[in-house]
Amino acid sequence: KIQTLPVDLLLLSSLESLNVSDNHLATLYLEVAFMPKLTEILREDNDWRSPHMSIINLPTPDMLDYMKEVHAAHASGVLKLNNRRMQAVTPDITLAENLRVLDLSRNLIDQLPNDISALQILEELYLRENRLTTLPWELGGLHLLTWLDLGQNKMVELPGVVGTLSQLQGLLLDKNGLAKLPNSIGDLPQLERLVFDSNNLVTLPPGFV
Repeated sequence: KIQTLPVDLLLLSSLESLNVSDNHLATLYLEVAFMPKLTEILREDNDWRSPHMSIINLPTPDMLDYMKEVHAAHASGVLKLNNRRMQAVTPDITLAENLRVLDLSRNLIDQLPNDISALQILEELYLRENRLTTLPWELGGLHLLTWLDLGQNKMVELPGVVGTLSQLQGLLLDKNGLAKLPNSIGDLPQLERLVFDSNNLVTLPPGFV
């Protein structure tokens, strides 16, 4: 049982069908999507982590389209994967260190990975209409972030680390379950737009009054 696909596999330009079932594979190279004749990948019974199982379980053409989009984003800096029924943010995304815009709106994501902080030059992050309940502290590593859309999630707590995003200009928190906002939001010097309607707030942080 193999754990890693051989890189030389990518040189098989005439390959039409690939069967890697019943192994211990965790990663499917994005470059596989560019093999010119490959139309079928049998991939059951592995330990897939990247892409996420919600992508791996798609029909092969849809999975390959996803992989091509993520691969292209490594160069373009823009990745829009909204409305894909994605359940997680996996290394094939967080390794795209050139990303400036990441749109994961209208999916089924319930948490962000700690390595989201690897996206050091990310400027815009759209997570509207997912299932997030909170955010990792590592989000504070996104020092260039100017726009964060968390509307229509299941947020019950907003960690104070959001207040360290000193370049943030837009913060959308509408239609969540927030009972309070962290005091640190008042420390955002560039903030121009703040939306938090349709929550459970009963008071505002001291810095707001």
